[in-house]
Amino acid sequence: MAYLLCLQAGAGIAIANLIGALLIGVLSMQAARWLKMPVINFNIPSMVPFVPGGQAYQMVKNFALGDNAEA
Repeated sequence: MAYLLCLQAGAGIAIANLIGALLIGVLSMQAARWLKMPVINFNIPSMVPFVPGGQAYQMVKNFALGDNAEA
């Protein structure tokens, strides 16, 4: 959401990515402390939309969940 808001405000893609990634990092650390889980469990799935290949991730996820038609 922070990424989209920055883009709509005209901040540019690089700044929007930076702000989105920083927000994900801070919120991941808070969620990890609250749920007593490793931070990486929150970081990696949250960062996938920021990198090229997000559609490949969705395909692998759907195969893993057994939804071959959607994959």
